[in-house]
Amino acid sequence: MLIKALKGKGIKFFGIGGERMKNEGCEIIFPMEKLEVIGFLEPLFKMKEVYYAKNLIVKNIKKRKPKFAILVDFPGFNLSIARILKSYNVKVFYFIAPQIWAWGRRRSKILRKYVDHLYSILPFENLILEEENVRFSFVGNPLLDIVNIKGEIKRDDFKDYEKIIALLPGSREKEVKKLLPVMLNGFEKFRDKRKFIGIIALSNEKFLDFVEEEIKNYEDIKVFINKTYDVLNVSDAAIISSGTATLESAMIGTPMVVVYKISFLSYLIAKILVKIKYVSLVNLIMGEEIVPELIQKFSTDDIVEKLNYVIGKNEYYKNKFKILNKKLGSKGVYERVAIDILHRI
Repeated sequence: MLIKALKGKGIKFFGIGGERMKNEGCEIIFPMEKLEVIGFLEPLFKMKEVYYAKNLIVKNIKKRKPKFAILVDFPGFNLSIARILKSYNVKVFYFIAPQIWAWGRRRSKILRKYVDHLYSILPFENLILEEENVRFSFVGNPLLDIVNIKGEIKRDDFKDYEKIIALLPGSREKEVKKLLPVMLNGFEKFRDKRKFIGIIALSNEKFLDFVEEEIKNYEDIKVFINKTYDVLNVSDAAIISSGTATLESAMIGTPMVVVYKISFLSYLIAKILVKIKYVSLVNLIMGEEIVPELIQKFSTDDIVEKLNYVIGKNEYYKNKFKILNKKLGSKGVYERVAIDILHRI
């Protein structure tokens, strides 16, 4: 959407990305999906792809001589790209800040040295960025411009069921394969022969074969592709993989249980390196645990217990999520960033 906001100004784009960027007219020089991993050790198995992607970027910088670059999230890769870009005197903008609040402040030195301006989307980042003298603006959260309930799925479609539970296992292969089985087991035990239905929301069809194989022995499970917001909107509660989806669920008003599981070695490293009290964006923004989090070692009984807790607190979550939404800023995030970039180039 940032490309969409800028391309009307006569700007052409190339870069690393996926189908959505391509559809907006960006020339994709390397597919983002080949670099995406979750965990700490897993990136080691992508070093060949990372090296190749960096070489492609250098080659294209030399050939095309871009006036500026926009780095989006993905700090493990993009912070090194910022160094490369600056060595060729390219102006660098960073949208969605590296998580210095989680990883410690050592990355702030790189941001000060190699990034001309950073656009923060999380309100609790602001104080840290100010203390570290990083050049930044808080622009609000882009989900304000993205979350859109189309109404293609209606509550009446499930009128034979007492409760609807959404299952959101994530968007990466490893997290889907780790989390979906335990989500299904948790839902089945929670249902306990009652007239409940579980709805799995997938962002694309990439894992559909795996999901269909997993659910064949379960009753009352449906799968929807690319209808996450509609699924959350009709659900009484959700079991969600930690990530952006937790914030989307809160914006829509659906209570949730957040689950998080990575490889054992990655988890041990995270315990040492990561400096945060919570894993979900909802709790981080609110500064307190308002939605329960189940991290690494948890059972189906834990999921059942937490589902029973959240499903009976509708008024509590309605009030808390209203406060959270106010903290996120206002709509028009991409347009604000686009206008600011144009002023700076």
